[in-house]
Amino acid sequence: MGVVVVIGVVTDWLGKGVGGVNALGYGLLTAGWIAGWKLVELNKYLDKVGGARELLVDWDKSVRNVLTVSAVGILGIWVVTSAGSPLASGLVFGLSVRLFAEYWQAADYKSWYWVIAREVTEVERKVFGGIWGAVLLLTWLILVRG
Repeated sequence: MGVVVVIGVVTDWLGKGVGGVNALGYGLLTAGWIAGWKLVELNKYLDKVGGARELLVDWDKSVRNVLTVSAVGILGIWVVTSAGSPLASGLVFGLSVRLFAEYWQAADYKSWYWVIAREVTEVERKVFGGIWGAVLLLTWLILVRG
């Protein structure tokens, strides 16, 4: 019983913050961000698990495409505005930022558009990237404002 009380007091103290800083919330947000950043590399970690190789054959192609990015962007805004979990908010935001960085660094940008039946132009790529950047900025502003 004493352990439960101590845990409750400590988490309440961390949740209220020291000097106006919510250490527990920011710690969970940071942990979620790191987990979201590493989520893209999940195939490297699960490759050693028996039977997982067949499930991860197209992992890179499944994660790195505009359809997944669009879903993660919409999910990101929903999680940040509706969920009370800083860990979940950090996870979705970290994943979005990682995919956004990889999108702009990709040598072959057309590999991100394999779910679209027609050829995508450079202008369309920049428009999509701009919209995605605006969604990320909006998500970040919502996170900052709390």
